[in-house]
Amino acid sequence: MAAVSVTLIQPTAVDTPFPEHAANYLSQAPKLPTPMIDPARVARAILDAATRPTRHTRVGAMAVLNTTLARVMPRLADAMARVQLGRQQREEPAPAHTGTLWQPGETGHMHGRGDEDAADPKQAYDANVRKDE
Repeated sequence: MAAVSVTLIQPTAVDTPFPEHAANYLSQAPKLPTPMIDPARVARAILDAATRPTRHTRVGAMAVLNTTLARVMPRLADAMARVQLGRQQREEPAPAHTGTLWQPGETGHMHGRGDEDAADPKQAYDANVRKDE
């Protein structure tokens, strides 16, 4: 019987069209926080795990930082996560989009829009805080 190995792949934000395909109910268009990594890096990590199994693989410096902080200093990790809220919006209105839960996306693109048209993180974060209060 062949051995089975499971590897947890932990990438940081990957520059894919995920934000454009996800449902969004915010007033601004969504984006992933920077720094984003190339999707090919995650694909290579998956291939490496398939050929050389390991328990987990973190892809990107922020993945290493985030998981280490969450384990060693969870309150600081939570505070940093809150700051990231403002870095996940674009300076443009959100298009009406129900996401790809009920139907597949049609673009076929591998890469996303990166940091294009990023909103001012402080203004975007403040807008989110006001909405939640």
